[in-house]
Amino acid sequence: MTFNSLRIAFASALVAASAVSGAATAQTIQPGYIQTLTVNSTRGGSEMDQFFIPDTGANATVTRVCVMNLGAVQRAFTHTVAGINALVAHPGSQSCANFSSESRVAYGMVDGTEPAQANRAMVMNLGAFAGGTVTFVWR
Repeated sequence: MTFNSLRIAFASALVAASAVSGAATAQTIQPGYIQTLTVNSTRGGSEMDQFFIPDTGANATVTRVCVMNLGAVQRAFTHTVAGINALVAHPGSQSCANFSSESRVAYGMVDGTEPAQANRAMVMNLGAFAGGTVTFVWR
């Protein structure tokens, strides 16, 4: 899947989701593209786009977090939340996990076998995304 076709697929999903999700409050994040992060490791630099689609689950107490890997090596998000494995995505695949929407999660990143660092802190208060899916597309 090319990056452009991925953006088109996300846009289609967002149009459908926004039709049923209603207006966002001050405590929620607007659906769609959120930001592009720069990620660095000893392997070099890459970019990661963050998207949010609201109301993707029946349970508002859960936030789904996904890592989609468009790169050539395995990539992962690590964390310390008990009972949830790291999100490990092989090239061309994605990995997702459900977290409590009451969680504040700090993510570490691995690019291939190397630790990676984003240009912003990878700490998320998941309450703002309750009931929805946050997807990081790592290119």
